[in-house]
Amino acid sequence: MDYHFIPKLGYITSQSDLSRKYFNVGRTYFNEIGFKDIVYFELDVEYTPSLTNELLNREAIFLSGGNTFIFLENIRKRGFIPLLQKYVENGGILIGQSAGSILMSKTIEMATFLDENVSRLNNINSLHLVDFEFMPHWEGDSRLISQLENLKSHHPIYACKDGDWISVNGEEVQLHGEIIKIEKGY
Repeated sequence: MDYHFIPKLGYITSQSDLSRKYFNVGRTYFNEIGFKDIVYFELDVEYTPSLTNELLNREAIFLSGGNTFIFLENIRKRGFIPLLQKYVENGGILIGQSAGSILMSKTIEMATFLDENVSRLNNINSLHLVDFEFMPHWEGDSRLISQLENLKSHHPIYACKDGDWISVNGEEVQLHGEIIKIEKGY
């Protein structure tokens, strides 16, 4: 018999994707890298609580891009901050893209440079899975770096170009690509 391990992925969308336009693009990518069993999960209009256990029993969970404020509002509304923190604490792999990556930080302060706070969130505390702030979509603009340097953040800030990434395993942080680390806010 030929036994092949096929990793299972949970895909949490930032907000409703009723036509599955963005999910289908993501599914194609994840299929190409070996994830054939992918469950779509949302915390918005099509929230299905009965899928929560299936989601949390996957080897990896992907947090999509989108409006970071809406995503954080949806995560809070469904009580998912402690669930995702425990998932990671228990060895689950959490993957974030754009808004999903910003959510890994203590706050979503970086989202103020990218997204409109349409949810009117006052509390921007997030998952706090890493001890740094993350700025995706950096295009090498020195003016943005200057603005980030003036923040009063107590954590380093990593500015990351599209296609580059950061991996975190426990205390080990690895940078992959042209990533700028900003620490002036101390």
